[in-house]
Amino acid sequence: MWNPFETADFIKLKRTFSRKRPQELAAALDNLGVYGRALEMGANPVNVQIGNCLHPEGCDVYAVDQKSNNSKFKYKRKPVQLRLYFHPESETETLFLLRIGEKDTQDDDIKKCHEFVKSRRSQLDAARKKVREHGGDDG
Repeated sequence: MWNPFETADFIKLKRTFSRKRPQELAAALDNLGVYGRALEMGANPVNVQIGNCLHPEGCDVYAVDQKSNNSKFKYKRKPVQLRLYFHPESETETLFLLRIGEKDTQDDDIKKCHEFVKSRRSQLDAARKKVREHGGDDG
C-alpha cells in the first residue's frame, strides 16, 4: 500500500500555489492521483505512463504538470506551466511529494529534489547497514 508523504517544502508551496495558481495546481494534483492509483494497482513506478503530463527528471524524481485531458479543467486563460515533483520510493512504498514550481524555478526545483533523494538514500543505506551489523535484530 503506497503512502504519500508531503515534505515541508511541498506543504508550503501547495499553500502558495492554491492561491496563486489554483486551476493549474488542481490539474497537477489530479494527474498525481492518476499516478498514485497506478501504483496502487501494482504498477512499477518507473513504468507508469499518464499521457504527456509525466516527466522523468533523473535520480528517481518525476514531475507531473498541469496538462489534463480531464474535461473538468477548462482554463479561462492560458495556463501557466506548473510542475509537481515527487519521488516514489519502492522499498518503503512511500510517494514523497517534494516541490511545486513554475517553469522559471524548474532547474532549482529539480536540484533540490535530487538533493532530497540523495539524502534519503543515505538514510536508507545507514539503516540497512545497522540492521546487518545487528544481525537483523532490533534490540
